[in-house]
Amino acid sequence: SKSTEKRNKAASIPSEMNEKLFNERLDMLREFKKIHGHVNVSYTFKNSPLFNWSGKVRKAYRQWKAGEKPCHFMNDERVKQLEEIGFIWEVKSPIMQKRFEKRLNELREFRKEYGHVDLTLKSHPEHKSLAIWCKNIKAAYKTRMQGDRHSHAISEEKIKRLEELGFNWNLKKRKSQAK
Repeated sequence: SKSTEKRNKAASIPSEMNEKLFNERLDMLREFKKIHGHVNVSYTFKNSPLFNWSGKVRKAYRQWKAGEKPCHFMNDERVKQLEEIGFIWEVKSPIMQKRFEKRLNELREFRKEYGHVDLTLKSHPEHKSLAIWCKNIKAAYKTRMQGDRHSHAISEEKIKRLEELGFNWNLKKRKSQAK
């Protein structure tokens, strides 16, 4: 029917209000990233309109990607804009994210002290817990590189953040470590 056709057409084109709101929140997210170094507002700012908006964006993305229904909120351009700033489409539990942030901060401190982030149990036994975490992160990376994008695989966003610190993904022993 004509009314269904009209509704479907309207649903596929973001309204001016939605466009304005999207751009405002995207600017807020960019500002958030400047301040915090990431765009994951889910565990830190639960009462923020940005937190609620991020959840709606993720839901709209899943629906859009699955083709479940016409999604007026999501389109190729918005996906591109969000991905350019490192938007995280799938957020793990707040507890897991908090643990990652804690370890990432420990890794930053380690880099300040030693000038690198390449640590193993053998090279830095005094940092046993962090070295084990690094080993586990490398295993998660290997899982992702083998094609597993879910379960225990590490996200692209986390890979990028670790690489920004100079993280070494090499799973084999380096010559300097071999004896």
